Amino acid sequence: MRILIIIPILALLAIFITSKAIGRIKTYQEVYWSFQFFHLLGGIFVAMFWSNFLYSWTSILFATLIVGILWEAHERIVEKNKWLRNTLLKFKIAPGPITTTDTVFDLTLDILGGIIFLILNYYFWS
Repeated sequence: MRILIIIPILALLAIFITSKAIGRIKTYQEVYWSFQFFHLLGGIFVAMFWSNFLYSWTSILFATLIVGILWEAHERIVEKNKWLRNTLLKFKIAPGPITTTDTVFDLTLDILGGIIFLILNYYFWS
């Protein structure tokens, strides 16, 4: 059964908007766990999206990892670029501190989300 493409796209958009809204209300340290949860959910929905186009589990996990790496690169660019950072601060969106440990943990959660999707897809949706 092919999963509709629109479901993961809408879910990822909802995760993005929710994370930005939470970031405007609370500090990064107060809601750190929610951003980690969003990485896990993001991994699930990114893998769901790729499963519409890729058929091997290794390809789906690799594509999910690539999207995670691009997202982490985006976070690094925002952190290093003063103009982008100031623009986000004008909208009361304060990016959290970026560390290597946090980046590796985020990528691990992205892949774990992809694995969770593949297991659910194999046992319940195939």
